[in-house]
Amino acid sequence: MPRRPARCGPLDLGDTRATLPTGHVPERQVRAALTAASRSPAYDGPPPRHDHDGGPVAFGAATIVKAQHRLHEHLDTAVWFARLGALTGIPVPALLDFGVTSRKDGSRWWLVLERIQGDAVRHPAPAHQHSLGTALRSWHESAPLSGLALDDPGALGVMLGSARRFHPDTYPAFAELLAEASRGLEVTAIHGDVAVSHNTLVGEDGRLAAILDPGAVHIAPPEFDLAWALAVDMPRGAQPDPLLDAYGRDGINSDHLDALLPLFQLRRLLDCHTIDEPDDARWLHASLGRRAPHLLRLPGVPAMP
Repeated sequence: MPRRPARCGPLDLGDTRATLPTGHVPERQVRAALTAASRSPAYDGPPPRHDHDGGPVAFGAATIVKAQHRLHEHLDTAVWFARLGALTGIPVPALLDFGVTSRKDGSRWWLVLERIQGDAVRHPAPAHQHSLGTALRSWHESAPLSGLALDDPGALGVMLGSARRFHPDTYPAFAELLAEASRGLEVTAIHGDVAVSHNTLVGEDGRLAAILDPGAVHIAPPEFDLAWALAVDMPRGAQPDPLLDAYGRDGINSDHLDALLPLFQLRRLLDCHTIDEPDDARWLHASLGRRAPHLLRLPGVPAMP
């Protein structure tokens, strides 16, 4: 697999080199992809109902089917992610089958995946964070470089797609600050959208049973994953030390993480106003008021909920 530059280059501010769509796949096409996936012999569940409203996933007893539901999602990324478990030991659902629907149905991809038993966690415990920190260190050191890099054309706009769409007054200044903080940093393979309370399942023993859907950007500074995990989990009671200690302080550039964490807290704050998480938004607003009040003064940043 070809190697990428080891450091982050200039980011595509303003999507001047490319604009990558981040909208939703039409519901009819999602349903068609789920129906196609349910015909796979690898799937052990019933076909989705005509009025299926479970989003892009349908469940069998030991398997699930998943359909493409965002325009920027690519089949090769989904396949790469599903094969990471065998390559690295990171707990991800095994890939059992995949395919693409007809052109009439939008040429949307589908997967049949192992159904892993575990629970989504709203309030992280230190043991959960420890397990995530260990998994992220393995990811950053072992996962092959593949997919969209942060400094690729259009990548910044995809990663900040929610801010770009719902907070257009804030997005330009926010993107500039993130580009400035990222330039020249070492890059690795990253997940891009994981925290204990987001995109994971936890087993009864407190360890991560599975890491789920990767983010839109797959090559970036490793501190991105750490900053995002803390930005999502700290408003829900998590502390930084369990995650960072398990990851290994020797693998963290503390100056880079200190610079990135407030920016990712702002990113999460903007998301919280979009997805209606007022308690998290209040915590993040208060934290930024103490750590980085200048970010709250950027154009269009919502007031304390």
